[in-house]
Amino acid sequence: MSLKELIDTYGLKDISTRTRISNDNLLNLLNEDFASMNKTNALGFIKILEREYGVDLSKLRQSVLESIEDENYVPKDLIITERRYSSKKKIVNSTVLFLLLFAGLIYVVYLINAQNADSHSSITKMEESLSIRDNEALESMEQELQLKEAVTDDFNEAEKNNKKEPTKSEKIAVNEAQIDENMISKETSKEAIEADLGEVAEENGLESALTEEPRVLERVAVDEVVIIPNQKLWLGYINLDTNERVQKNNANEMRITSNNTIIVTGHGWAQVAQKQYNTGDRLYFHFIDGELRRLNESAFRELNGGRIW
Repeated sequence: MSLKELIDTYGLKDISTRTRISNDNLLNLLNEDFASMNKTNALGFIKILEREYGVDLSKLRQSVLESIEDENYVPKDLIITERRYSSKKKIVNSTVLFLLLFAGLIYVVYLINAQNADSHSSITKMEESLSIRDNEALESMEQELQLKEAVTDDFNEAEKNNKKEPTKSEKIAVNEAQIDENMISKETSKEAIEADLGEVAEENGLESALTEEPRVLERVAVDEVVIIPNQKLWLGYINLDTNERVQKNNANEMRITSNNTIIVTGHGWAQVAQKQYNTGDRLYFHFIDGELRRLNESAFRELNGGRIW
């Protein structure tokens, strides 16, 4: 069976839907017009047709081998390469990661500075308090010594010997012990503050809030999805209820009315739901219950079973 007989039997649209080969490429193979195709793609299309319908297209394969010589020719209607899109996505992801790390570093530095300021203030106050106490103790001791020297009575001398007052070294030892206790208390308080801060950050989900990426970028209420390309546009959409897949590749207005349908475009130079987009990247949408939602790539892949198409 030849390709012409195959198309006459099953129809161009049915073959395109089943094999995912565009109508333009099927017509080019039918007319043996290989000007816009390279050898690898043409032979691949033929192999898909033979596998899906169990036909022998060896004559058409031979025509391809004899007609196409330039393996480096790239078809005009191919979708934007994954390499360029992947490169842009890596740049964006790297920038976002850098900003998040920078913000986190600033927050950590702020906490450390605040804790150091509090600790320094506490230590300064404690040192001032100890200095005042030491001076008061020294003055008291000097007064007592002067009083002892003025007493000449034996009885008073005996009483003075029996009643010993704390020496200067003993009072200094007591003060040093108090300093050690205060320092231990300060270190314990610092550890408790750090533990409390960690629990608060965990309870508030600080890390997940910084790294979470929005899944739905835009929302608009519509009765149907109207797409008007600025230039020739590849468009694919899948009805999630019936799993029906449709591909289009033209520059004409396209309308989608089926509910619960996900949509992907080959580029972003088009008007969608009366909003103009001007970008070389793909656009992803979900039309459901009278609302058109623009998605990021991760959300689209999740709805499509992990696939981009």
